[in-house]
Amino acid sequence: MTHAAAALSLVFTGACVACLVYLHLAPTGYSPVRDAVSRYGVGDYARWYQAQAACCGVAALLLAVALRHPRHVVVLLVVFGVARLAITQFPMDSARGAHWLLAVAAFGSLTSAAIRLKVPQHGEPALGWAMLAALLAGMALRRVAFGAAERAFYVAMLAWLALVAARLV
Repeated sequence: MTHAAAALSLVFTGACVACLVYLHLAPTGYSPVRDAVSRYGVGDYARWYQAQAACCGVAALLLAVALRHPRHVVVLLVVFGVARLAITQFPMDSARGAHWLLAVAAFGSLTSAAIRLKVPQHGEPALGWAMLAALLAGMALRRVAFGAAERAFYVAMLAWLALVAARLV
């Protein structure tokens, strides 16, 4: 079960990446430097945004099943997964407060999980610290380069999910 869940987590992480690549190549009109990834959740490309968020959430839940311990990291992965699944129902423009709370819960929980899961436990804390640095940069640069900082977070996030899952396969 552990190996199968980890392998499926890798598949869903790859699907998330594929959706994000499509969104960034599509003529959305959004700036990857300035605009949040969540902007894709509004308008013609909303389904692709929802798909990437759902795939990421499912990947995290499967990783929690595969990992099984340490328990606090598993709980953080579940929080992240549920928040990513829920955020698909709260687009940025229509439910800004709920969307923002779910984003904070998701990004905060995964960053914490990544920092806490040590290398001997199949983790890579350096990627967690990279996520934290990207979050801090996003807050500092929110008016000029929030999108770039958030995309740096996404790269570290997806790399961490893939790396941990690959180590468990």
